Amino acid sequence: MLRLLGGAFILLGLVILGVEAFEWAQQDGERPFSLKPLGQWWFELSPDSYQVTQPAIERHVPGGVWIYENIVQQLRLWPASIQALGLGAILLVLRRLLR
Repeated sequence: MLRLLGGAFILLGLVILGVEAFEWAQQDGERPFSLKPLGQWWFELSPDSYQVTQPAIERHVPGGVWIYENIVQQLRLWPASIQALGLGAILLVLRRLLR
């Protein structure tokens, strides 16, 4: 299962990188290449779920305010492709260690 999930996240990260490169190429290099943060991807794909995340975590998770501000909000600011690739790599390494 870890191998499947790890491979899926690696594939997702590569797809996101490909989409970002394609969008950048379509703009004729008007701006430097940059990676979109997870929050931007999330908002573009599902604005409703993006907006209810903060109140849901803060109300229903013990220590939710701290978790949201220090973990979730920070993850929203990091590039989505790097997060997906990193999570995939971690899962694949974990699979090897647990053999």
